Amino acid sequence: MALGASTRAEQGTYKVRFVVRNRANVTQYAEYDIFSVQSEASGYPLRLGRFRGSGEDYLTGYHSRYGGIHDNMKFSTADRDQDQHSGNCANSYGGWWYDKCQNVLLNGKRYIFWPGICSSGDCTSSLILVKPTDVC
Repeated sequence: MALGASTRAEQGTYKVRFVVRNRANVTQYAEYDIFSVQSEASGYPLRLGRFRGSGEDYLTGYHSRYGGIHDNMKFSTADRDQDQHSGNCANSYGGWWYDKCQNVLLNGKRYIFWPGICSSGDCTSSLILVKPTDVC
């Protein structure tokens, strides 16, 4: 068995919940029944399953107005540009799974963006919660 396959099997299956809170102290979430980040060799692409949440799905749905999609995108950093944009989105916004920059950005320095909740980048906090799941 290849090392990657063995490691993946040992990791199990996970789900994720992304949580944001705006200045009015309103909390919204997006939950996906499957969550994984693939190998370094493949560029750490984000893989998300079915959506459930309190707002619109801005991670797996394509939104040309904002920046495309995040699901199945490779992780870009300032020194490793793997996004689909002509420039390097990570230079401006920090490391993240970008297509043509962001629909959602939860780790920006003094800038958390989620359309419809904090469209001006003014959310006060964000969380990414990961836990094991029994979905295969």
